Amino acid sequence: MSYPINFGPITVPSIPIDDVKIEVELDLSLACSPNLVNRLSAIQSNGITVPISKIVAFSALHFHGAVYDFHKIGLNRSAIKLAWEDIASWRPRAVIRSRGKTSKLTFVQMGNSRVQALVTEIVGVGVGLVAASHVFQIPFRLWYPTPKLGPTDFCAPYLGGEVHLECRGRFQRGGWENAKQQVYKKFLGPNSYHSQLGTLFSLNTTPNSRKPDLVLIDPPGEVLVLDRFHAYRAILKHYAPFFGAQGKFEFANRLQIVSEFDNYDFEKYLSEGDESLYRMRGWGSGRTSFTLGSVKFWGTAWKADSLPFNVFYGDNPDAKQKSGYAFFGLAKSIILCLAKGELENLVDAQITPWQQRDEVAMSSAYYVFEDGTAIAWAPSIEALLELP
Repeated sequence: MSYPINFGPITVPSIPIDDVKIEVELDLSLACSPNLVNRLSAIQSNGITVPISKIVAFSALHFHGAVYDFHKIGLNRSAIKLAWEDIASWRPRAVIRSRGKTSKLTFVQMGNSRVQALVTEIVGVGVGLVAASHVFQIPFRLWYPTPKLGPTDFCAPYLGGEVHLECRGRFQRGGWENAKQQVYKKFLGPNSYHSQLGTLFSLNTTPNSRKPDLVLIDPPGEVLVLDRFHAYRAILKHYAPFFGAQGKFEFANRLQIVSEFDNYDFEKYLSEGDESLYRMRGWGSGRTSFTLGSVKFWGTAWKADSLPFNVFYGDNPDAKQKSGYAFFGLAKSIILCLAKGELENLVDAQITPWQQRDEVAMSSAYYVFEDGTAIAWAPSIEALLELP
């Protein structure tokens, strides 16, 4: 006889938002590309200061293509939730180092070596993508996994070509030199790309380690010039899953189709837009919206019984509300850019993630992410409708 297992509204603690300093060393034994020498040297001198929450958010790309949106919070947030549930038991937190009073990222080392390997891989991806975004100055939304993770883990469009990223993580620098050799082997293999970055991150149990947390390995060579529209195609592929998660499969599929146009048709799309996308830009009936400042977001509202309240309010002991109503949307201006082919505006856009919440009445909360998606929450449908 079998028995159903119901976990109920079980949640993990909120993701820490404390800033931590990742100290960096360079391994340029493969000869650094000249155009990156100054930038890499500056990163080595200053390190990378980043919120723990950003590392977790970036680590979610590890689960790209392997996420189902059970909670109806969007594929990206579902991936972040999945990453955090794997990482949380290892208790990442900011601890002040005794010398220099620097805030460092530390973990508790658990006893399961197989799970430890997974956690180091996930965190290694998050820190690696943060570092690569600094090195190449490429925003997170343009990075995506390479097919079957080979010959490298991730890639992104860059100066008319693309760059590749190989990530590694180790606990307390265990197997450190072997991990470096794995990166070298990838870079020097028969399918090697010309512009690559290797990252190797150490998850430490103490803030007082005397060795840097992160090694950046930069191989030789200039960028391999590929499709000149590579960055624009990556933008379309990034936003397509958002529309699929909203149930707008026709719009999502059309974005995917346009991203695979040959260069002649793609150039026409960039200059004239796409008639099918423009026709569907209004989303039809059943859509809703809200406005933050001067920005309107279009999307979908739903009863968020399974959405943990502490996603928005942290571990507030006075927070009693555990469910409510939520809205997930995308800036209207971005939707119009996709329809009109005005992708240059999206590639160059710098969107700063921010949040706003009612700390007193706990009646609403907003989160805006760096790709222009946003989520709003209210305790009731009436309160949600009263939002701007």
